[in-house]
Formats: sequence, C-alpha cells, structure tokens
Amino acid sequence: MTVAVIHDDDGKITILRSGRESGVRIDAEATGKPYVITEDEVDLEQHYVRVTTDEIVAYPARPSEAHVFNYSTEAWELDLDLAKSQKWHDLKIDRDDQEFGAFTWNGWEFDADEDSQARINAAVQAAMLDDTYTATWTLADNSTQALTAAQLKEVGKALGNHIKAAHDRGRIVRSLVDSATSTQDLEAISW
Repeated sequence: MTVAVIHDDDGKITILRSGRESGVRIDAEATGKPYVITEDEVDLEQHYVRVTTDEIVAYPARPSEAHVFNYSTEAWELDLDLAKSQKWHDLKIDRDDQEFGAFTWNGWEFDADEDSQARINAAVQAAMLDDTYTATWTLADNSTQALTAAQLKEVGKALGNHIKAAHDRGRIVRSLVDSATSTQDLEAISW
C-alpha cells in the first residue's frame, strides 16, 4: 500500500494518506504542503521526515516528557519550562498525599481524606454549638475513641495545622521549582 507522508517545513509529519498511489498523490498535492511517497509503514508519533533528503526517519528515544524534538539538529532538547511544569505537577501529587494523609493528635491517628476532613469539620461545628457534645470517633486504625467537645475542637485545630503544613511546604517547593535554572536544580527538589 502506498503512503503519502505529508509534513511541515521542519519535517514533522502532519498527515498520512494511504491507498493507491494515484489517489494518495492527488491528496498530498491538494494540501499544498511538502510530502514524501513511500511503501513503508509510517507512524506520526514515531517518525519524521529529514527534509534535506526526504528520508523518513524514526525519532531517537525521548529522554523525558520535558524534551522537545529539534528538527534542525535532529535531537531531543530539554524544555526547562516544560520540565518545571512536570516537576510541579509531581510535587502537587506529593502535597495532596500529605494533605489527605493521616495526622496524629494526642497520640491518636486520624484519617484526613476529603470525606474525613468534612466529618471532622462537621463535628467541630457541632462542638462549637454545644459544649456538651461528644462523639465516638473511628480512628485511622479502625479503633474508636470517645471525644468531648473540647477534644473535637483540638482535633479540628490539628487538622487545620496538618493542612496548613502541606500547603506551606507546597509554597516552598513551588518557589524552588520557579527559580530552578537546570535539570539538576529540579532533580534536587523533593517533597
């Protein structure tokens, strides 16, 4: 089967047309873009056209998602802004893991996933309205603990501090990511 490999001026393949040679040639010419006719299998994601020779070439292995292909040098080059964006994305996952992970108050470990945070906040509100309010709380290890209104308020404060610590750390690492000038700087940043 004949394939028309239609590409931009740099060599990035934009369209593939396959079929009988006369038909794919007509389709390729109609685009007004440069093209190569081949009988080989071609994949948009795996190949490009070396424009100096009209040769279809496989991309070399991509070092990371933060690398962009330079068609002039035929090599992957680091895009620092893209690397920063990916690093921050990974660090936000770490931040969320901390924020929604368990926390400890008075030697007891409490769940802090979104549902647990909502339950704690509801219990704190009830405790603020009624100083005699008590609740039997299921802890992270599935044991239970009776909590008074005063204790529930303290659990609420501990949850608030737990969340604040995650976001405080998040602001620090975000600043480090923003000021990074190399991949080595980015690799040195951890949660």
